[in-house]
Amino acid sequence: MADGSRVVSRDTSERRREITTMIRARGSVQVAALSERFRVSMQTIRKDLHYLEERGVATRAYGGAISSEVVNAPVEPAIETKRVTHTEAKERVGRMAAGMVKPGESIMLDSGTTTLQIARFLPDDEDLTVVTNDFDVLSVLVQKRKIKIVMLGGELRRRNMAFYGAQTVAALDDMLLDKVFLGVDGLDIERGVTTHHEPEAQLNRRMV
Repeated sequence: MADGSRVVSRDTSERRREITTMIRARGSVQVAALSERFRVSMQTIRKDLHYLEERGVATRAYGGAISSEVVNAPVEPAIETKRVTHTEAKERVGRMAAGMVKPGESIMLDSGTTTLQIARFLPDDEDLTVVTNDFDVLSVLVQKRKIKIVMLGGELRRRNMAFYGAQTVAALDDMLLDKVFLGVDGLDIERGVTTHHEPEAQLNRRMV
């Protein structure tokens, strides 16, 4: 009986360590997916997540849990603040990135005030196709008569004036792009690029 208890305890500890690693790497996990992965009941996974929440690893959310690092991250600045922050640096990046685009190419401009600068520096005398989900980028591109614009639909997120959702992701299925320019909120050595908005992260993953 004692040996069996030690086995269960070891399995539980190992599973919770692996779940902790997944949460820190991905930012969030789902109960159903974890249940299938570890071949245990969803109730067992809920207990695991409750255990990890008590230790500050994660915060419970509907259907799963979110990394405490994500929950406690700084609040995303409003779009009005982003537009007037680091403007010179964004202009330099925008000019350099626009210079990488060749005539005849199809490119993706993700939402963001840096990708907005790319749109501003794109030449208006070359045949280009630009796909975007950003309302401000669209507003700049309509002034460039030779650029073909493909606007991704979806639900407008007013905080950054961009469109997201299943419709937005699905619209990319049949598109072939030469270059993709992403706008991100941060860069982490372990996780790579990061963003405050999960639907934006889903769209970014589909873009690349």
